[in-house]
Amino acid sequence: MTVTTIERSFARATIYRLLSLLFSCPTEDVYEETRRGLDAALVASPLMPAEVAKSAARVARALAASGQDGLEVAYRRLFTYSASPDCPLSECAYSARHVYQEVQELADIAGFYRAFGLEISGQRPDDLSAELEFCYLLALKQGHAREQRRRREETICRDAHRAFLHDHLGRWADNIGRRLQVLAPDSPYASFGRLLCAFTAAEIEYLKAGPIQPHQDIPSPPEPPEDDECPAVAGAPVDVAQEDLVAELMPVGEARKGG
Repeated sequence: MTVTTIERSFARATIYRLLSLLFSCPTEDVYEETRRGLDAALVASPLMPAEVAKSAARVARALAASGQDGLEVAYRRLFTYSASPDCPLSECAYSARHVYQEVQELADIAGFYRAFGLEISGQRPDDLSAELEFCYLLALKQGHAREQRRRREETICRDAHRAFLHDHLGRWADNIGRRLQVLAPDSPYASFGRLLCAFTAAEIEYLKAGPIQPHQDIPSPPEPPEDDECPAVAGAPVDVAQEDLVAELMPVGEARKGG
């Protein structure tokens, strides 16, 4: 089956959106939105590589078996409502060994968001669901730009998406997916992890974002600086705007129009 670039972009956006919902706290509203997102993803998945389509079907079975209550129990057990020591869903838990490195990482991620007129609120910029939602937007914008023959905008979105995968999401998503399959093989999140692994690998190949240098496998929270430690030696960012230091931004999905 021949798949056009426009069709592929919209299909990719649909899978990103589903994954963003799957890794959000499964409140009743989120669960209902996830079910609607799954319906769309099952329609789109045949346009994706075979392993992605198979993984999406597994997700459908897992969601049907667990229901909202079962999913919420599994989420609480795996992640808690704050942060899990075994499988935290924030990039800096895998990438930053020091508080200054964490600030720098958060500033870089927030910079990607601001470049497309986005702000986040109620979650960290490096949350897995936020990064997936951002990639959903980029894929969606690529499809719309291609459809309207705005090649320059398409190129900008594609280049930004490639860079974000290379610098951020692509460096830790596979680790999360594999950890979930090991830590909770009987949980619905094992199926979500398989889809995350398969889709991220497909995206890295499709966007030619490799080679990827993965973050550390084992999560470890950044350590605070010593009282007498020089920030420059510790890795403090240089020329970071004050607004970059704020981790509370508005939800990625609420993009300002015209971005």
